Amino acid sequence: RGYNYQAWDMVSDTTPVNSLMTWQGQGSTSKMFAAAGTSIFDVSTEGVPSASVTGLSDSKWQWVNFTNSGNTYLVICNGADSVRNYDGSSWSTPSITGATSSTFIQVNVHKKRLWFVQRDSTKAWYLATDAISGAATSFELGSVFSRGGYLMAMATWTKDGGSGPDDYAVFISSR
Repeated sequence: RGYNYQAWDMVSDTTPVNSLMTWQGQGSTSKMFAAAGTSIFDVSTEGVPSASVTGLSDSKWQWVNFTNSGNTYLVICNGADSVRNYDGSSWSTPSITGATSSTFIQVNVHKKRLWFVQRDSTKAWYLATDAISGAATSFELGSVFSRGGYLMAMATWTKDGGSGPDDYAVFISSR
């Protein structure tokens, strides 16, 4: 069997796209970004894309959409570059204090907070409720990892679709 496809955008002939990320604004507004090489490209419309962000170290990003009272954001991290936020019109590097955001390998939303997993450690970090920047607070999990290892990921587990008090934070170790 053959595959049917239609080319949309050509980021590069030789550099693979390692991440596709979508920003979903309120209503029907959305954007799609592709990370390849050292850049992030806006691939929302068909054609040859231009780089939205350049000078990056890694193109393998983890991402979430996060909405607070001010806006909707695409929040991305990769463990090599500082955390980046997209607000519907531009990219920024948020000021996160208390931790080094370039060590964050994963981002998760839980209970109206952004949570980050720190590379090669047993720490998760979280921001204040509804915050996209500011002081990060450490959440040390090493004492509950009875088999050792390091923190690999965080998820939210729910029994009712994510709107009740029974939503749980899940932390996954390498062991």
